[in-house]
Amino acid sequence: KAGLLALLNLYVDQPDAVTIYEFDAPAHFFQVEIVQTQRDPTLLARMDRCVRAIIEAGGIASFRHADVSIEDDVAALVSDTVEEYGRLDWAHNNAAAGSAPAPITAQQRARWDRVLAVTLTGTMLCLKHELLQLQRQGTGGAIVNTASVSGLIGQAHQSAYVAAKWGVIGLTKTAALENA
Repeated sequence: KAGLLALLNLYVDQPDAVTIYEFDAPAHFFQVEIVQTQRDPTLLARMDRCVRAIIEAGGIASFRHADVSIEDDVAALVSDTVEEYGRLDWAHNNAAAGSAPAPITAQQRARWDRVLAVTLTGTMLCLKHELLQLQRQGTGGAIVNTASVSGLIGQAHQSAYVAAKWGVIGLTKTAALENA
């Protein structure tokens, strides 16, 4: 029986950014938390379909609406996950907000702030609350933060996104040192 793997961005500018990939493997225990910051009806409908597809394939899935740039939302997300499933064993922080390509001289401050709030601060807030939960449990776990190639190289006309992704790499290295 094939399983389903949901890969998604926690913050997406386009409903089409959420994709379900099929893979040929037994669907033993598959749990997915789907999070996004917008209340776009089209995206919410896709989230519902994604959750139903995972459940129909024999997995376990749920949807939570959260803005990863708001600490109370993130704390509630982790708390709700533990309340529903009993514990937290792993997390994948994939939050990212992009912006229209523009040179630094044309960068809009509000868009810069939002990209960093979601992409970098959101990753930090998720990491903070996930690490606190893993520490309370005392059994370890795994956290993956996605930086993309933009965290390794410069990209013209993507200053906010590149700066945030470089920050995610530094944040991840720091968290690893603090929690080894």
